[in-house]
Amino acid sequence: MTDHVSVLVVTGAVAVLLIIVYALPAVIAKADPPQEPVTDRMTVDIAHHVMRFHAPCSVSDCPDKRDAYGTLVAAGVIVPDQRVERYVR
Repeated sequence: MTDHVSVLVVTGAVAVLLIIVYALPAVIAKADPPQEPVTDRMTVDIAHHVMRFHAPCSVSDCPDKRDAYGTLVAAGVIVPDQRVERYVR
């Protein structure tokens, strides 16, 4: 009888470990909502404020300033210099 109990305990532990390793990450990954780019939600006025607030930041290092810059470029407020753009890419 004790052999049956120990087999049941080991089987249950293995089942729990398999659920934790394989099923739980898939459930957690599906629970995250898809990320939308901030550029689509940012208005030109907000982009101006973000650019002023993040003036010391670099566009390549700061995601907030990068989104604000993209919004202003898309709105035609900022026209990037073609000579500089080839070094940024």
